[in-house]
Amino acid sequence: EFVLSNGERIIGHVLSETAQTIYLDHGTLGVLTLPRSQIAAKPIEAYLRPAPLVDLAIRSEYDEVDYPQLFVEPHPAIVETLLRNDDAIEMYLKGLPDRLTPS
Repeated sequence: EFVLSNGERIIGHVLSETAQTIYLDHGTLGVLTLPRSQIAAKPIEAYLRPAPLVDLAIRSEYDEVDYPQLFVEPHPAIVETLLRNDDAIEMYLKGLPDRLTPS
């Protein structure tokens, strides 16, 4: 929850931040751009709920790979794949790269 300088309260998921702006995904309104100058109070942690447990084990029998690094920008191979395909199922079946190499 963010409390704005005008007293409004906005609840959402932080997508990204810059020095001047916070981009928030609001369930009803979509992506909101909040200038930091209009934020009176930081998010209230009490609104956070524990996430459900997810098994993130890599299953080598399915040729799954763990990429522990975070990419600030989408990997170029993924962008190229998305631009080259207009059918998601066909892309999933035949168009995805086998591995991602550091760009």
